[in-house]
Amino acid sequence: MKNLKIALNASGVNFENLVKLNIHIVQRQNAYGAFQVLQKFLGQNINPPVIKVLYVAGLTNPEILLEIDAIAFKPEE
Repeated sequence: MKNLKIALNASGVNFENLVKLNIHIVQRQNAYGAFQVLQKFLGQNINPPVIKVLYVAGLTNPEILLEIDAIAFKPEE
């Protein structure tokens, strides 16, 4: 989530601008734990993002157990 925060900030947005999160979790990992961490970062967003969770057999690097990709919007100035 720290990397996601850095990427969002570099684009001039933050967690409140998230529209969708895709979370890929390696089978047999704890999705509940992932949601607990997510709640800490999303907090009390008025419009929380859509969250899609996919269980996968594995990721490219076997040491990685979770992958997140996000879509955010940047309001016009």
